[in-house]
Amino acid sequence: MKQSLNKFDSKAVKAGENKILNGLAPLSSRFKNRELDNCYGWLLRILLIIAISGFIFIDFIFAAPFVGATDNLTFPAGVPTIEIMPSEGPVGTHVFVRIINHQVNKQVIIVFGTGTTIGSSTIVAAKATTDSTGYAVVDFDIDIWPAGRYTLLSDDGVNKIAGGFKVTPSMSLGEVVSGFVGDIAVVNGQGFAAKKLVHLYFDDTKYVTGETDDKGRFYDLKLTIPPCPRGNHNIKAQDSDSNAQTVVYNVRQKMDISPTSTSVNSSVTLIGTGFQSIKDVIIYFDDKEISSVQTGSDGGFTASIKVPSCGDGVHKIKVDDRVNKAFQDLTVSSALHVNPQTGHIGMLVGAQGSGYRPGFPVSLSYDNIKLEGTSVDGTGSFTYNFKIPVSRSGAHVITASDGINIKTVNFTVESTPPMVPLLNLPADGGRITKDPHFEWSPVSDPSGVTYTLEIADDTKFSSIIMSQANIVTSYIDITEESKMLPGSEKPYYWRVKAVDLASNESGWSSVQSFYKGHTIFTVLSNMPDWVKWILIGLGMLLFAFMFFWIGHTIRKLRSINEDIEDDDEEAYDDKDYGYNTSSSNYARR
Repeated sequence: MKQSLNKFDSKAVKAGENKILNGLAPLSSRFKNRELDNCYGWLLRILLIIAISGFIFIDFIFAAPFVGATDNLTFPAGVPTIEIMPSEGPVGTHVFVRIINHQVNKQVIIVFGTGTTIGSSTIVAAKATTDSTGYAVVDFDIDIWPAGRYTLLSDDGVNKIAGGFKVTPSMSLGEVVSGFVGDIAVVNGQGFAAKKLVHLYFDDTKYVTGETDDKGRFYDLKLTIPPCPRGNHNIKAQDSDSNAQTVVYNVRQKMDISPTSTSVNSSVTLIGTGFQSIKDVIIYFDDKEISSVQTGSDGGFTASIKVPSCGDGVHKIKVDDRVNKAFQDLTVSSALHVNPQTGHIGMLVGAQGSGYRPGFPVSLSYDNIKLEGTSVDGTGSFTYNFKIPVSRSGAHVITASDGINIKTVNFTVESTPPMVPLLNLPADGGRITKDPHFEWSPVSDPSGVTYTLEIADDTKFSSIIMSQANIVTSYIDITEESKMLPGSEKPYYWRVKAVDLASNESGWSSVQSFYKGHTIFTVLSNMPDWVKWILIGLGMLLFAFMFFWIGHTIRKLRSINEDIEDDDEEAYDDKDYGYNTSSSNYARR
């Protein structure tokens, strides 16, 4: 049968062109989604335009015989055929089937599947009605089938013409075709072998294993992008029947810092990925080079830097391998440190501030005690030295403020108590006759020390007669005018403890007793030497006088006695005494 090319149906040609364009649209879309984001996108667009124009031209030349609009083109007589374009592709491929030399004006069923009849293993993919020449064109999308070769059969009721189509694997990363080391790529695939293990490879290294379903699909296999240099890398999915598909994933450079907010002189860790392999990377802080590090074969590096002196606020950290750069913001806040952080009263302490406003005055305080101020230098730092004032042991707050930035830090005053004093004077059980003088062994303490003295009239100190605190020497004199210690035959008791300027107290000393008041012995023992010599002289004079008086008295008594004897003898001589011999008695006559 011949038909002429002199006439053709323009509407039919236009319809054929639209079908070609519609058929190529999904292909264009797939290419666009996969490739147009990279550097070859515009070149692919131009090639696609040329290809589409070529298909339109071919359709213009050959479409007329198929729509019955020409008389001069002759088909192979009596030979029904089908033409399948394309003959292979992934699930979703838009397929065109040309039906040639079939029964005229008959419905033709296109069957797709593994069998040659309509049944459980096949589906009706499309239907068309031939024209008066036995020609028709149908198109359809390949449904979800596992990988393999399938039969495509045209059936007009008389002729059953078979062709073939091969389903190939396809995989998708969604819209994410680039990222960083450590990102997670979610991979979906179809057109693989049914119910088989499927493995994900990154540059030929296997990382993830999954399994396909009965239609050769797998979903949401997660692949963590491993350390690698910057550039394009292949992600491949391959099942156990060696069906494989590869997509390109572009890895970009990246730098992370930890922490993202800190203070001057603190350490910051930099972790870089996706840089050039084995290259020196320069590290900048606010565009000033401060360090360098070399990448490994995987394009990664780890470095640690100390934050240089700077004001508070956001600062820029940059790394550069001379091809690739990465940036991160670091927030620097003001900070206050003291050195040392613990000590005693009177210790010299240095306060260092950083991250303050350059050129502004800084006020400082210790608890509620205001200290002398200072000023911030051009790098946002200051230093101020001061002595710890008298305060209790424990933590105390040092504050520094420039009017905006206010920072505090603790200083801990030592809590070690001083040693217990040893009592010296008065001696235990001694007697005091003068103004009381108490003395004990001195105690040393880094915070400085004072003493507390207590006097009581009982050993338990339940009745305290006198208590004196804040004694700065290791002795004290109590004047007699105080009348606090009247003389008594009963003993008094005394004790002492040491207290440092941080209010740390020692234990009480041992208790000793003393007596107050004079005795004859204390009077004599306390006399001056010259008084003693006078008294000795007077005593000797008194002794001499008494000796002379006693001697004189004795002599006088002897003289009186002698006189009486003389008088008696004279009287005896002058008187006549009778003597009666017969009588035992004498009688004076």
